Amino acid sequence: MLAVGLSAALIVAAPAIPALAAPTILPANTTSTLVIHKSSATPSVTPGDGTAQSPDPGLGYELANVGYTIWSVTYDPDGGGVLPAAPIDLNTNAGWQQAAALATAIGPFAATNTYAQAKAVIETVSGYSLVADVQPAANSFTGTTDGSGELTFPAVPNGLYLVIETAPPLNAIQPTVPFLVTLPITDPVDSNAWLYTVHVYPKNQITALDKTVTDADAVVEGDHVTYTITATRPTFATTSLVITDALDAKLDYVASSLVVTVPDDTLSPPDGDSDPDVLTPVTDYTLDTTGDVITVTLTAAGLIIFDGLTPGDELVVTFDATVNAAGLIPNSAEIVFNNGTPIATPDEPETHWGDLEIEKFQQDGSTALNGAKFAVFTSEADALAATIADYSDAIDFGSGGVDGQLFVTGTDGATAGDGKILFPAALRYSDYADGAAVTDVDPGYRSYWIVELEAPAGYELLAQPIEVVLNDAAEIVSITNVPKNAGFQLPFTGGAGTAIFYLAGGGLIALTVILFVVFGSRRRKEHEVR
Repeated sequence: MLAVGLSAALIVAAPAIPALAAPTILPANTTSTLVIHKSSATPSVTPGDGTAQSPDPGLGYELANVGYTIWSVTYDPDGGGVLPAAPIDLNTNAGWQQAAALATAIGPFAATNTYAQAKAVIETVSGYSLVADVQPAANSFTGTTDGSGELTFPAVPNGLYLVIETAPPLNAIQPTVPFLVTLPITDPVDSNAWLYTVHVYPKNQITALDKTVTDADAVVEGDHVTYTITATRPTFATTSLVITDALDAKLDYVASSLVVTVPDDTLSPPDGDSDPDVLTPVTDYTLDTTGDVITVTLTAAGLIIFDGLTPGDELVVTFDATVNAAGLIPNSAEIVFNNGTPIATPDEPETHWGDLEIEKFQQDGSTALNGAKFAVFTSEADALAATIADYSDAIDFGSGGVDGQLFVTGTDGATAGDGKILFPAALRYSDYADGAAVTDVDPGYRSYWIVELEAPAGYELLAQPIEVVLNDAAEIVSITNVPKNAGFQLPFTGGAGTAIFYLAGGGLIALTVILFVVFGSRRRKEHEVR
């Protein structure tokens, strides 16, 4: 049996499995089966022997959707002369001698080896190479682990094969180191028999990296949005750890807001509370925020603290940022262990922000109406309580308008006299909070309330606040005002509407005087006659 570098698939950097002598009886079967059991279990100190292990050491840690390709190793007996290169045939004694010669001469593979890199390592030994992946399929096989972490390559022609992890699992620190395996191998129980089904147990070191955003309390640009990055302590020793977060252009880091914590009572002496322990800047980690790329690097002291955690415990980085423009703003992070491959967060949490604009029209719905004064509130109660004399609970946009809270149509729009207000800072979406969609019954949902606090001359105030559900990067609210008294003319003193009443009243008074004079004179005359 020959298993060159097979231990690299089982325990990275473990000693090689001692090669066993091939049986004196050549294989009766011309094909074998390779079974890969993929997991993130803690590596074993005991190398596998090619048999199925029970219980499976990866039970509970199976890794699905991990891609592997195996290539047959070829040998050219005259180094590129007359005879062509061919796959090493382990159905022959000559084939076993060729495989054994390679085992003693080959250099190490690296975890990042591609097909071309691994081929170059093999070709450092004269006469050896690999079957190209475009050559006959009988000597090159590709597959993906199933839900139980298993991948079976059946009916593989007997030979020496290079196994490369071509699609590492999500959050793997690095791919499994490539390894060479002979098919078949010597039966470890009966050294004069063959094992035609070979089981290997390559493992990946996995770390969980997560990122969330908290913005439910944020209202307007300038409010803080909090990001939390969580890195899980893996099972291996850590020689370096760097967390990087390149902020979106619509985000600005808030100076001095970053904090790094580990579980409570990790640090000595215990502090007597239940809060996470806070690491010390400079001493335990360094921070670089150049160009809004946030880089946290553990120092030697910080690595000691991190390695002292129980595998599965979490190191947490939190910091604040402010939004500087409207849009759907994603953000992710990366972690690099031991100078390996960067691992990105599986999700990019988003914060959603939009601009609000009011356009004010006369009753015809098209003629701009200037001079209306508006404010925006986060609750209907505050909106109803506001007056032109007191609107202190209105959203403060930080600039623009009369004072950052009160704005005027036609003055605070994009163009003077356009009847519009374009508020100078974006607002958080109504229906998206803390990185997820929300409904009006969920925490974090927010309606905005627009109130007209002063109407233009000759027009009525809006009778009620207007509720706005902001869920667009550019939300436009159109408002039509009506003239005073809905356009009807009210009577006024001295106007034509009252003149007839004055004339009628004056006539009645004159008639009364005349009648009084006439009848009074008649009575006097009658009295005198008598």
